[in-house]
Amino acid sequence: MLILGMFTRPTAFVLSGQMAAAYFMAHASRCSALFPLANGGESAVLFCFVFLYLAAAGGGSFGIGQPCSAKTKPDVPKGRLKTNKAGLAHPFPNPPTD
Repeated sequence: MLILGMFTRPTAFVLSGQMAAAYFMAHASRCSALFPLANGGESAVLFCFVFLYLAAAGGGSFGIGQPCSAKTKPDVPKGRLKTNKAGLAHPFPNPPTD
């Protein structure tokens, strides 16, 4: 699911936890737990932090789940809309004046 980009945040969070558990179960018992280079656990720690970053940052705009879950906003710069007397924005950025 992570490769497809669906449910990136929860999937990456679970994978980060699995990598942390794998590090402490397989590598931390060999040598010092604080030095992954000494006990061969550098790849598990690297993947743990990469997945943790993806859990915090999300999948971005390239995932398959993006069109389904994102609420798109119109690309209108702030401060450029003209409003009427009621304070509602006009549907066109520069309405014609009479």
